[in-house]
Amino acid sequence: MLGVRLTFAKEGRALFISHLDLMRCMSRGICRAGLPVYYTQGFNPQPYLVFSPPLSLGYGGAAEICDFSLLDEGYPVEEVVARLRAVMPEGVRPIATAVPVHKLGALALADWEIRVGAGMTAADVAAARDCLDAPEILVLKKSKRGEREVNIRPMIASLTAAEEGGALVLRCRLPLAGENALNPKYLVEVLGRSLPQFADADFFALRTAFYLEDGTPFC
Repeated sequence: MLGVRLTFAKEGRALFISHLDLMRCMSRGICRAGLPVYYTQGFNPQPYLVFSPPLSLGYGGAAEICDFSLLDEGYPVEEVVARLRAVMPEGVRPIATAVPVHKLGALALADWEIRVGAGMTAADVAAARDCLDAPEILVLKKSKRGEREVNIRPMIASLTAAEEGGALVLRCRLPLAGENALNPKYLVEVLGRSLPQFADADFFALRTAFYLEDGTPFC
């Protein structure tokens, strides 16, 4: 069998479909494309697909991942994207395919672009930067063991703030897996709690890239 890693974007109307619906969508698209994909065994066989960690509803992804295997080892991997683009619905956009190097279990970090509010000024951005540069960023974090207050500042690999088009734009690299996994909403909640101009501000989070634990780009 030939392992294939599909990179795709989740955007537009697809932002508001669940991860389960996304899995169904990809499964049907692969079937429509006529790809010789490996199926699960059992009473109701389905294409065997493995995805990058689910996005929260309403979040976008610019480089999401779906791994699957083709039964034909000689199948040209470059044809997979063209076939899928012809059948996938609006909002789920195939970008590229490659033979996987690392297993998806090695995913450790993700880059995010978070756009917060509207009509923000340079002073607002400076205040947000000061707030998020504090040595402690305390949030109420949920885990399998319940809720607990956690200082997430040491977990943030990188973080910048800028004003773009009247919005505060945060670019950050956050843990993706395990108990230290961070949802971008925590940063927005901290701003809303500390600065009145960000209270109840709308935000949009876009996941843009994945990395290994040491910061090496995932491939």
